[in-house]
Amino acid sequence: MAGRMLSIGECMVELMQAEGDLLRKGYAGDSFNTAYYARLFLPSDWSVNYFTAVGTDTVSDEMLAFIESTGVGTSHIRRIEGRAPVST
Repeated sequence: MAGRMLSIGECMVELMQAEGDLLRKGYAGDSFNTAYYARLFLPSDWSVNYFTAVGTDTVSDEMLAFIESTGVGTSHIRRIEGRAPVST
């Protein structure tokens, strides 16, 4: 039985210490992790999509490419001109 899932929220950019003074970039957060693991464990005939908004900068481009690489759908992700992920 095919189904659909839509996870709504924000995907965070994570910076982790790498060797020396280098940082490694990753993407995570409760709502994205939910979509990620749903895609991993639900049958392939289910569609799993993510609903959020990102900017039009390089980091947002990389985030979208990562989300797509996991098999989570990005057609519900809005791009906002001139915006970028920010830290609060």
